[in-house]
Amino acid sequence: MAIVSLDPGAYVFTLQNLPQEIQALIYGFAVVEPPRWAKRHSLKCDFTPTRAKLTEPPPFALTEVYINPKATKMGTTTRCSCAKRKGLSLLLVSKLINKIATPIFWSQNTFCFMDAVEFIAAVKHNLRPQHREMIQSLSIINPDPSGAPTHVSFAGERSKFMDDFWKTIKNCPSLRKLEVAYAYIEPTRKVPTHEHLNEIPEMLPNLSTISLSFLVPINRRNLGFNYPPPYYYDEWSHQALYVKYSRPLSLLREEPWTESELHLHYRYFHFNFRVYVSTASKVKFCGADIEKLDNYYASWRIPQTLNAESNIRRLQLPNGETTVVKVYGLPLTVKARNARLSYVKAEARKRERRPDGSRVAEHEAMNFAKQRKRQSRQGDMEQERDEYQELQIARGVRRLDLKAKEDKDAKKSAKNERKSVRKGMKAAEENRRLERKRVGKGPIA
Repeated sequence: MAIVSLDPGAYVFTLQNLPQEIQALIYGFAVVEPPRWAKRHSLKCDFTPTRAKLTEPPPFALTEVYINPKATKMGTTTRCSCAKRKGLSLLLVSKLINKIATPIFWSQNTFCFMDAVEFIAAVKHNLRPQHREMIQSLSIINPDPSGAPTHVSFAGERSKFMDDFWKTIKNCPSLRKLEVAYAYIEPTRKVPTHEHLNEIPEMLPNLSTISLSFLVPINRRNLGFNYPPPYYYDEWSHQALYVKYSRPLSLLREEPWTESELHLHYRYFHFNFRVYVSTASKVKFCGADIEKLDNYYASWRIPQTLNAESNIRRLQLPNGETTVVKVYGLPLTVKARNARLSYVKAEARKRERRPDGSRVAEHEAMNFAKQRKRQSRQGDMEQERDEYQELQIARGVRRLDLKAKEDKDAKKSAKNERKSVRKGMKAAEENRRLERKRVGKGPIA
């Protein structure tokens, strides 16, 4: 039997050699992610708690969006990157991959927004029409009963843009799932919401039901606000749960929606259903006494079975109705918390090691000893310099004293010399006088 040797470089099997159906499945794992509400912090994130009683602040609660007054431009700031999409770079690899992965990205993801004006700025003014036509799932909810959360900073008047909000939704022809804040269905003079709802079945044939949703915030402490603001963070202020619940609103009706009927639907959701869910959540999830709901902070206790891995529950409401809720911002499981602790310790050990293998503490001790030795040597040198300066000063003083003494002796010697000279001159003068006197008398007879 002859053995045939194949050249490894003769044929290279790549991802593009697979059928496009298989490629689509692979790209789906990369670009399709959970909704923003369900995303959690990674082990590397500083917001992942390491203590059992601390809750995990959801990434969406740490994001702040800025919208210009015309709702045409937007900017986002966030305290961590855990809520951002991770697989967008795949769309930039090549035109072939972009052609296959782009429809998957826009059709299979749920695009989440916290405000109607954020949705308008992103989808209407900053998204290409061909991409908007691919969107099949939208979620626009927030924890504010008015529908205007502090997470979205907007200087304009929101009510003026609600009509544009529903028109933008109707321009998404492939939409199959729509989740909106219940505050957006309230009919007003400026926004005939019931007319938009009656037009949706014709313009969006794949959409038969709208989910009216809300995020009920349950704070750990009474801090003076309904829910933690995104622009302020400390470990305790963001100890809050977000209970997400929904109520269907059918669009396929025999009779069209009227303004009064829709207004009654909104009032029931706002004044009844929302209060029922909030009450049942505090009793079941926080251990509150139904007779003392105003002081539920004192009895705050989350069941151990309710954690970030198991956050879906069925609630029995005070009016006998049942509903399914999802709870976000729960404590970690023991396994996840231990994984976070292990990661923190491993990172600490890495920081303690230097490239040469020595520990940072040892290196710091050696540097400290060298520094002390250097300081001691510098101290000795400074002491020697001071002693030398003192010696030089003493020598200078002695030289000055000697010079002063020499000057004094020289002055005294010069004075004595002048005195002796004057004395000699005086004696010579006296001798000359006597000589003149003797000559003047003549010779003695």
